Amino acid sequence: MKKQLLSLIAATALAFSAAACAGSPAATTTTAATTAAPTTTAATTTAEPTTAAPTTTESDSNESESTVAELLADIYAIKKPEFMIGDAPLDPADPNSVAYYTGLESLDKVAETAVSENMIGSQAYSLVLLRVKDPADAEEVAQAMLDGINPAKWICVDGDDLQIVTHEDIVLLIMVASQLSDTVTSQEIVDAFIEVRGAEPDVRLKK
Repeated sequence: MKKQLLSLIAATALAFSAAACAGSPAATTTTAATTAAPTTTAATTTAEPTTAAPTTTESDSNESESTVAELLADIYAIKKPEFMIGDAPLDPADPNSVAYYTGLESLDKVAETAVSENMIGSQAYSLVLLRVKDPADAEEVAQAMLDGINPAKWICVDGDDLQIVTHEDIVLLIMVASQLSDTVTSQEIVDAFIEVRGAEPDVRLKK
């Protein structure tokens, strides 16, 4: 009987022990999930290629050409008549003035003019320099000058020593009285022109 009582007590204690174990929550191990923060990659900016603006360089060889007035001064620096000369009052808008000095009907094909004449009416002398707009017209303009010029436009004297020459876009007309040959001749002026231009004429006309 005593043994039965001890067995009952032991069984009861075992039962309570089991119940207590069953009622205890199992330890739960929570593993914190570590979520890596998304890595943001900075956008890479590619620089646009830089194109330098083109540099324009003027050629040193493209120097501006002398004006016809400067060419006239250069000719006279080599050969100048020994009598009084001066600039002629050529009026480009007056057809009569144009014809009197150049022999042309108009200066439509001409870009520049320079005219030098004697200041004494009894001496026949006239030097005309023209720059044509198109060098291809130089010979045509020279011929028109030869056909139109009046060597006897002076009173009682005649510019019978007459030449017209061209070089590129320049036309030269020189007429002088032959009795002034001890002072100046058309050939001396043409020779000075050749020296200034550094080349032989493209066209030579005489009257």
